[in-house]
Amino acid sequence: MSAEYSSKFQARMNELFRKAQDEDPKLTKGQYASKIGTTLNSLRGWLRGSGQPDADGLARIAAAENVSVDWLVGKATSPVHKKLGHEKEQLISRIADADLETFDKMVQFMNYLEYEKKAKDMTGGEKESSN
Repeated sequence: MSAEYSSKFQARMNELFRKAQDEDPKLTKGQYASKIGTTLNSLRGWLRGSGQPDADGLARIAAAENVSVDWLVGKATSPVHKKLGHEKEQLISRIADADLETFDKMVQFMNYLEYEKKAKDMTGGEKESSN
């Protein structure tokens, strides 16, 4: 990775880590490293600007953070993965074309997903036993 991309990668990793800490102030670097599929030592280095992940590492980070590899290395200005943007456009189109009954069901489903996410966040991501 060139020095320019290395510098951008360092800035983007710091941005992602700060964002994750904003969402969870108790988040440690070790927990974040696990989330993005790397070691604590590697993450510490990247946040300082020392070293960079290989292509597989970049792909793991991008997938975990739902950003593009191009954004991670500074080749894109928007973190949104192009495929995700296209999928959102398709979904919006399908919602706009849906009949009222289908639309109501979609709204109920989205409300359920948001409720489920909030419940998961409140329990620290633990799944409840169904026994």
